[in-house]
Amino acid sequence: MKTIFEESSCEEKTISIGKNEDNDIVIASNYVSAFHAKVIITQDEIILEDLNSSNGTYVNGLKIVAQSITFDDNVTLGKTTVFDLSELREFIEEDQVSSQNHIEADNIMKNEDKYVDQKSEEEISLNNNEDINISNSAKSSNNGDTEFFSYDEDVSLISDRIKLDKDVVTIGRDDSNDIILQYPQISRHHAMIKKADHGYTVHDLQSTNGTFVNGKKIENCKIQNYDEIQLGSVKLVVTADGLEYYDQSKGVRLDVIDAMQQNGEKIYLHEISLSIFPKEFVGLLAPAGAGKSTFIETIIGIRKPTSGQILINNSDLHENFDSFRQWIGYVPQDDIIHKELTVRQCLYYAARLRLALDEDEINNKIDEVLEKLELSHVQHTQIGGNNERVSGGQRKRVNLGVELLAEPGLLFFDEPTTGLDPRTEKNMMTLFRKLADQGRTIVVITHSMESLDKLDSIMFLSAGGSLSYYGPAKECKEYFKAQSAADIFTHLQKEDAKKWNSKYKQSKHYKNLVQDRLKNCSFQETNKPADAKESDSPIVDLNQAKIFFERNLAIKLKDIRNTIMLLAQAPIIAILLTLGFERVNISLLLTISLTAIFFGCVNSCREIVGELPIFKRELMLNLNIWSYLIGKVCILAGFCFIQCIIFLTIIYSQIDMGGKPLSIMFPFFMLTSMGGIFLGLFISSIADTQEKAMTCVPIALLPQIIFAGALFRLENISEYISYITISRWSLEALREIDVSKNAIMLILICISLIIATYIALKRYDINKPEDENNIFGMINRLFSK
Repeated sequence: MKTIFEESSCEEKTISIGKNEDNDIVIASNYVSAFHAKVIITQDEIILEDLNSSNGTYVNGLKIVAQSITFDDNVTLGKTTVFDLSELREFIEEDQVSSQNHIEADNIMKNEDKYVDQKSEEEISLNNNEDINISNSAKSSNNGDTEFFSYDEDVSLISDRIKLDKDVVTIGRDDSNDIILQYPQISRHHAMIKKADHGYTVHDLQSTNGTFVNGKKIENCKIQNYDEIQLGSVKLVVTADGLEYYDQSKGVRLDVIDAMQQNGEKIYLHEISLSIFPKEFVGLLAPAGAGKSTFIETIIGIRKPTSGQILINNSDLHENFDSFRQWIGYVPQDDIIHKELTVRQCLYYAARLRLALDEDEINNKIDEVLEKLELSHVQHTQIGGNNERVSGGQRKRVNLGVELLAEPGLLFFDEPTTGLDPRTEKNMMTLFRKLADQGRTIVVITHSMESLDKLDSIMFLSAGGSLSYYGPAKECKEYFKAQSAADIFTHLQKEDAKKWNSKYKQSKHYKNLVQDRLKNCSFQETNKPADAKESDSPIVDLNQAKIFFERNLAIKLKDIRNTIMLLAQAPIIAILLTLGFERVNISLLLTISLTAIFFGCVNSCREIVGELPIFKRELMLNLNIWSYLIGKVCILAGFCFIQCIIFLTIIYSQIDMGGKPLSIMFPFFMLTSMGGIFLGLFISSIADTQEKAMTCVPIALLPQIIFAGALFRLENISEYISYITISRWSLEALREIDVSKNAIMLILICISLIIATYIALKRYDINKPEDENNIFGMINRLFSK
């Protein structure tokens, strides 16, 4: 195999790398030693040599002393600082590098000649206690020959063939495993393959993000030839000789085949077909209401197409969404970060929810993302602080950073540059271009054509969801015979949609970028794994509940002004009551009951709807709804507890309570407040804006006043209505009428409200089982667990 230096006349050169300014290449990072490594360039090869650095030098995840490398290799100084091999190009004769890059790009884009050295596919035995260490990059042989990896039929890179010749093979990030996979979505001890009668079985080891066989999440199952085991973005294909390892994080192909979105006679997307290759950066433009967001939501799995298919690496996205969700990145129009938190806090809690890393690894990962996005200097700045806050462009980059934590191979952005000035917008598009060059496939909805030079391809949708153009970005104006972007949009109206769709299907771009590409696309229908015990998500994930609790607490502590205002309600209302009442009576008890409901409901009515975009994005990943609600309820209960103490302390010190025991008053005030919390959370779960939620609060509180049983005698229909109010049972308990019965009724109402909240939130779960498509199915599944 020829090297990129063959027939070169260049002399041997040595390039030093490190933090000290005397190096040829200076890298300012705390993880890089003063004189970290050196590169020796000869006529035949590049040799990378570590100079006894503190944190080591790694090639494709393996620590090296000295090794031949190619431009396909992934080099890191320490475990986190990526060394861009393109910096070596200036030391190599420019014309030869340019020529070789042209050959490499041409081979990959045309998907023709597949240069795969047999040495890169050698079988690796697990005998003699050998471990296999694989990082998130394509591997090439270490013999000094340049490897050209083009994409095979499922667009993944074969890195190793692993021979199974041990009875038990463990897989994970920890060094003690037989197969070591250095990926952030993979747990330290993720899965295990065991030899069984007539074959092997695979077992999930209670991993954070699950083990999948043929797209189904499993606890354990028998595996056979051609089964696909997926852990994060890593795919292990079972063969007669063992396993084939594929890294899908930087080789993601997306194919859309005749995708339709239709509701009755209304068509939102009309038979769209296209193919996007790995490392391509594609822009999407369309008039308002033409289906841009619908298209993005369809190709990332939020909406299932009415007809047609979405394929990722030849597998159906919607049929296998569970196995894809961890390595698809999506930044919607609305922020998916809490403005009350600092930049670092946002990334920290996102990392804890998404990644299977320990505390030190999380902090290292955050440092890496902050450095990559140039946000290190604002990491302790509050996103939306009153005195100091991040800029609009920095806020967009924090949203992106949340997604980059999991190292997704496929990234989607829904109008990420909206509201940004032209300079910041250009910087964002340059950043997206860089991410694509690093191996990611990127699709971005944009409203601007100022950065066409950054795109590989651009697609235009006409009103009505028809594809009018998908081709090279620089040729779009010529195609539409337009002088400006505004001229193009005049051709995208509904009345012209059919004309431009027909013209496009007769164009060379349609042939090259759709027809020819889809010819090489072969849908792989996955079979259900044999003898599989499928993995059910736990009813409550205690680790997630802890994370949500800590995040909610951090938000409340950062939002001091709002927190003080909520707590101040208790003394203000209590003091007002002392002005109107001297001794206890039924009116005072009713007011106390209503105050408790008011505290809980007002505290909680904006909790979910106020962060709905964040909730929906996290639910696409691995959010457990019960854990999410527990994290909310615990914080809100704590606030009500403080309000209860303040309120009753003032009431009992200033009003004659007629011997009413505090041992009854305090627990029932708290239980009533909990009813108010659950009522507020239910309102927050059914509203789609904070304004609507606040409008619903008085509507929900009025029946509590009317049907409490203090204003008139409850009988006939009014009595039946009172059964579902919190205030009736609370008031009777405060009057010491059948206390036990009233406590039970309050608890039942609380349980009913929290189940109703769960059901309301479950509608956002895009991957819920078929039997949960109606309320009765959800309730049945809930109690069957």
